[in-house]
Amino acid sequence: MTTLQLWHALRNPRNVQHPLFKRIHDMPRRQVRLNLRVLIGGSIIAGMLLVCGLTYVVPPQLIRFYAALPIALPLLYIAVVFGGTGRGVTLAGRISPVIAAEHKNGTFETIAATREGKIGVYWTIINACVHRDANLEDTNLLQIRVTGVMAALVTFFLLIFYLNAWSRMAQDVFWMLPFVLYPLVAIYYIDYITSIVTGVLVAAVAAAQLQRPLQAQITAIIVFLLVQAITYLLTYVLAVGAVPALFAQIEFTGMVTRLSMAGIAVVLYFGLREGINWLLWRVLAWRLQAAPAELDSITQHPA
Repeated sequence: MTTLQLWHALRNPRNVQHPLFKRIHDMPRRQVRLNLRVLIGGSIIAGMLLVCGLTYVVPPQLIRFYAALPIALPLLYIAVVFGGTGRGVTLAGRISPVIAAEHKNGTFETIAATREGKIGVYWTIINACVHRDANLEDTNLLQIRVTGVMAALVTFFLLIFYLNAWSRMAQDVFWMLPFVLYPLVAIYYIDYITSIVTGVLVAAVAAAQLQRPLQAQITAIIVFLLVQAITYLLTYVLAVGAVPALFAQIEFTGMVTRLSMAGIAVVLYFGLREGINWLLWRVLAWRLQAAPAELDSITQHPA
């Protein structure tokens, strides 16, 4: 799978001794301006208020089947912002201007004339930017621990809910909660991995197309956020609307249906992300006229 191959390649950077890798990795970090920090913080707060407001307009029919949505949506938003989407948009905004600057300064073609090739140079820059702030293994381990804590909290919450589920209504709600909360926890970590891959690919494609740092950066951020929004929306529509409708048509109901839908939601999300990342990878390869052997040298690079 393209996503997992590129994720492995990011975790195990190649050419760490390459002068280009060292130059970009060791570049002094620019401080984010105060007005930009205020804009980012304000956007996050505005998004949180919007999500909280949306919980009041969730259809009653949906609440009946997914009673945890009013609680899950705000928590999911926070997880998205500080998880995969936050990391992905940061990388998209960081990598694209660096690659574009190499084009603008006229150094890219000279470096690309070496055995690395164009896509090899791109990947060297990507790895240098990804590992610039922290080792990806350390941040990945942190996300694994966060995911584990989230799963433990969900289990703890469900046990308390079950022990206090005296009424029939509460019991019905309890049996639905695991099929909402556990898939969300799984999707959280999947989103972290796939969003990083999507972020670096969007950045590379934007830089290859525009080759102007500011334009490439703005375009990469906007496109990445659009990809994220479309993926979340499609997953929601398919998992909540299309799949249950299909099961109803074939009269597939009961506990097995709920369990199947939970698993299908996770598979659907990863499948959509895999398709998007595969397409972005192919577009980048086409744009840089990369040979299959050059692609293999990246995706099949040994640890």
